[in-house]
Amino acid sequence: MKQNSANENIIVEDWWMEETKDCFLIPVPKRDRDTLLPIIIDNALPETTIITDCWKAYECLAQEDYNYLKVNHSINFVDPQSGAHTQNIESTWWQIKRNLPQTHTRKDRLYLYLGEYLWRKMAQKSGVDVFEYFLECVSNIY
Repeated sequence: MKQNSANENIIVEDWWMEETKDCFLIPVPKRDRDTLLPIIIDNALPETTIITDCWKAYECLAQEDYNYLKVNHSINFVDPQSGAHTQNIESTWWQIKRNLPQTHTRKDRLYLYLGEYLWRKMAQKSGVDVFEYFLECVSNIY
């Protein structure tokens, strides 16, 4: 799992679950320890492997009950000792940004863009037609 991306003052905490190929995305007001640690504790089980870049806010994870690995991108993209890398979540974030509106992306609607991305990813993972999956989801609600 890996966290964190920003896009023009829009900050998103993003995680990639290596085993399931799922991701977790949540807009956050700041990228500091006091904001990120409670989110991580609420959403990641103890002993989860968490891979981050060397952002200072994540240093606190070493004192928590997680298998904490980090990658120093100024030196390499894959840690030579642990094999840790952040390429999966960076690829996911690239896909998300590619699908954001090119102009007038509204910060107050970011959760909608992220929700749509995750929904489409679930549809793709289940191997069904996106439109049929949409109709199925609507029929389950109504």
